[in-house]
Amino acid sequence: MAEVPNAVMKLAQSIEALRSTVEKLVEEWQPDPPPINTSMSAIGRAFIENANPTSEQVAEVFESVEAILRDGTDPEKDAVATGFLEAVVSAIDRNPASGWILNQAGPAAKAYIDDWNRFCGHTI
Repeated sequence: MAEVPNAVMKLAQSIEALRSTVEKLVEEWQPDPPPINTSMSAIGRAFIENANPTSEQVAEVFESVEAILRDGTDPEKDAVATGFLEAVVSAIDRNPASGWILNQAGPAAKAYIDDWNRFCGHTI
């Protein structure tokens, strides 16, 4: 199996649907590993599609996001921001009812999302 970046596995570990998303990507990209941004975007979309409002897994994923944004390498930070978080925001734009998920986001994720929304011209 192609090696998947640790940051990708850290986000995917909490929810089975996210692990399944990573496994599918690895299969599609064989023999190479999937690009980190591609993986993060796919995880972000799957996260919104499978998030359960009563699940502690959402908080776990956002704890991992905060840890990566704080302690990750620059490529990991970039991938979480431009891959995962932007995919989450895009999915919420398409389905505003899923916006509840951002209540679990930490301060670094919320700051990036606010900056991204301003960049895109969305009112906050």
